[in-house]
Amino acid sequence: MSAARLLAVRRRLGLKPVAVAAIAFALVAGLALNNWRVAGINSDRADQAEASLQSARSDLATSREDASKANSQLASTKSELNTALANVTRLERENVTLTDRISEVSNDKAQAQDERNAKSGTRSHRSRDRGEDARMP
Repeated sequence: MSAARLLAVRRRLGLKPVAVAAIAFALVAGLALNNWRVAGINSDRADQAEASLQSARSDLATSREDASKANSQLASTKSELNTALANVTRLERENVTLTDRISEVSNDKAQAQDERNAKSGTRSHRSRDRGEDARMP
């Protein structure tokens, strides 16, 4: 407010300069107290926000550490899976090789048995033939 306005208010209300000064002082003191109270509230809020921020930082650090451990475990598991896959592939190749070898041996065995049976059958025909010749008069 301007000084002229204050004088106009003082004249209308019939106030003395001391009363105007007391009212002005009371207003200024009230505003100062209000600002002091609001500053205290804001300071408390700032302290709470700082505590929340510290807690969030701690949680973030823990989460990052957990994520790092999980990534290490994942890398280790991937390595183990790759090793297992290589072993499975190798064993499948060996299985094919062994299956082929078993088939070859089985075929050789069957062929040998067929040859024995053929020789044995020839012998039995010869001996039967001889036996019949001997029996015939």
